[in-house]
Amino acid sequence: MEDGLVEKQKDFVAYADVCFREFGDRVLRWITFNEANVFVIGGYDVGFSPPG
Repeated sequence: MEDGLVEKQKDFVAYADVCFREFGDRVLRWITFNEANVFVIGGYDVGFSPPG
């Protein structure tokens, strides 16, 4: 379990590095979404959360 988490963290760091390097001069504020798929499915597909 621990190895999988470390790999995911490394993947996210690599992804963030690319984003900052490629778009950092044009993006003023950065945010992350936790479980964006749950937000979209719950709000727009199934309808159990806003905007439902």
